[in-house]
Amino acid sequence: MSLRESYERFKELVGPDAAASRVKRSIDRMIAKHEKQQGADGDLPVIYRIIEYLNQRAKRTFPGTTKEHQSLIRARLSEGWFEEDFKKVIDVKVNNWIGTPVEQHLKPETLFSKMHFGSYRADYDNPACWKNNGSKRTYKENRTNDQGW
Repeated sequence: MSLRESYERFKELVGPDAAASRVKRSIDRMIAKHEKQQGADGDLPVIYRIIEYLNQRAKRTFPGTTKEHQSLIRARLSEGWFEEDFKKVIDVKVNNWIGTPVEQHLKPETLFSKMHFGSYRADYDNPACWKNNGSKRTYKENRTNDQGW
């Protein structure tokens, strides 16, 4: 029996209005589920770039596939933060924490938590929060200096 035949039989059993209503609700649920899944998967390239940048700057090896890390980054993205904000947080905290006892906290759970992210992002714009006389290195400068170009 084809899908069309099944639907016609279903309409005969429950009536055309009820059948249309049930089918529409079912289709709406499938579309919503698909859009939710697409939205979540659409963030993955950004998440992977953020984790990769953290790994490069902090000399770590965090996997981009960790659900906890992904959910932290997704939550901040949904609050309106941008990929560049994550890079700025990473830059300022790597600058401040590398070579200190708090270097161990250069990890997604700390950097991207709801409690800390906004204040860490504000530190980027405050020269007093930077080592090396308050000089900021941009994303491009970090990449160039770290790769020895």
